[in-house]
Amino acid sequence: RELGDELPKTLDSMNSVATMYIYKGQWKEAKELFVQVVKTSLRVLGGEHPDTLVSMDNLAFTLNNQGWCKDAEELYMKVMETRKRVVGDKHPDTLISKAILARYKTQGRLKEAKQLEV
Repeated sequence: RELGDELPKTLDSMNSVATMYIYKGQWKEAKELFVQVVKTSLRVLGGEHPDTLVSMDNLAFTLNNQGWCKDAEELYMKVMETRKRVVGDKHPDTLISKAILARYKTQGRLKEAKQLEV
């Protein structure tokens, strides 16, 4: 309220609150807040900023747990591709993204998952 919802520290706090919703099992509230954080982060910080990518990862996790698997996979893929382009294929953040996608894709799609192995 005092500093506005576009300040990076405010976005970080909102991300933390949304994560708390996950721990409490309040998936709907988490999704709504993560969507807001991602939209604002994209506008304010840009699509390649590490905080934006973390928020996108969190939103993908939330979507997956709510059954929005295709949307989650697309978002996970976008995060991984952006990290590969920005910080490189062997950066720890990129490797984590690859591992998440590989685990995610093993759900009936082993051939695709093997292509993402780290």
